[in-house]
Amino acid sequence: MDPSSLNENRLYPSRSPVFFLLKGILLVIALFSLGTLPCRAQQQQPIIDMETLNRLINDKATADAAFVTGKRISEFCSNCHGDKGVSVLPEVPNLAEQNIHYLFRQIELFVHGGRRNEFMEGLMKFLKPEERAGLAVYYNRMKAVPTGKTYPETDKLAKIRFVQLCQRCHGPHGRGDETIPRIAGQHYEYIALTLHRYRDKTGERLNAEMTNNTHWLTDKDIEALARYLASMK
Repeated sequence: MDPSSLNENRLYPSRSPVFFLLKGILLVIALFSLGTLPCRAQQQQPIIDMETLNRLINDKATADAAFVTGKRISEFCSNCHGDKGVSVLPEVPNLAEQNIHYLFRQIELFVHGGRRNEFMEGLMKFLKPEERAGLAVYYNRMKAVPTGKTYPETDKLAKIRFVQLCQRCHGPHGRGDETIPRIAGQHYEYIALTLHRYRDKTGERLNAEMTNNTHWLTDKDIEALARYLASMK
């Protein structure tokens, strides 16, 4: 596979000032319609700490209320991530059954500059902390499904690479934990793009261990791993 086929010019062909202007207009309209557009002061609210998040999710009443909030906010997210967290765009990650703590941390990284994506940063900064927590609760309760099929000709290589590089942190089934993402069932295109970003140090994804683990992967390794992970349950 030609790695250039996974570059951002193909996956995001409309990344131009006009594209982002239109995105911004649609975002504001959508958030007004959801009744969630906060004032500037609300955009600067601090991160919810993990202790507070644990109290929220460990109490059934508050967790259920957070789920309702998250479901309401997800009406806009569904344009890319799907109405139940299974992405409608292959280059966009699935969120279904992602660990609550991991997902919430990633949302907060977008808010506070630790993870870079112009559109996601803008969207998450509009939401209140309790709304962002609600999204994590909602998507965690959705059911993940495999997005790819098995490839006998490359799965043998993929299993070797998975055990060598992925299993120790992501677990034997690729489901992660509170600090490590679920990668089982993710779209092939998203996994391949992410691995290329880590390996090639493009700057969108910053994690020293992932960069170290991927720096020696060939394009063939990445293709095999991405297809294998997409077929996992």
